[in-house]
Amino acid sequence: KLTPAAFEKHSGRETARKWKNNVWVIVNGEKVSLSKTALLKYYNQASKNANGTNRSHNGRVCHRDEFVRCSRCNKERRFRLRTKEECRIHHDALADVNWKCSDLPYDRIWFANHKLYDLTCFQHLI
Repeated sequence: KLTPAAFEKHSGRETARKWKNNVWVIVNGEKVSLSKTALLKYYNQASKNANGTNRSHNGRVCHRDEFVRCSRCNKERRFRLRTKEECRIHHDALADVNWKCSDLPYDRIWFANHKLYDLTCFQHLI
């Protein structure tokens, strides 16, 4: 399996270091250089994760938050994936097709801006 840079070098192009400018992507019907799209960050993140690092360019550890949709109120709820316990809670919620906001422990409820609000599914808890 070749990396994009190795493939370009193999193909005989002189611009092996500028492969991002020679890969084109169609965005909204227009041909755009890969270096001018947001897709490149996924390639960079994947190559960093392949090297076994979770650190971003500023040296801080990178965490991903995931969302699960409530079957009762149809809203997406944020799951922070910082610890093993939080990953387990998220995994269990994904496995349950009838997952509801009320299934999440009250102290683990996180919304898009890290505040508790819009408690339509939690009225019976209060």
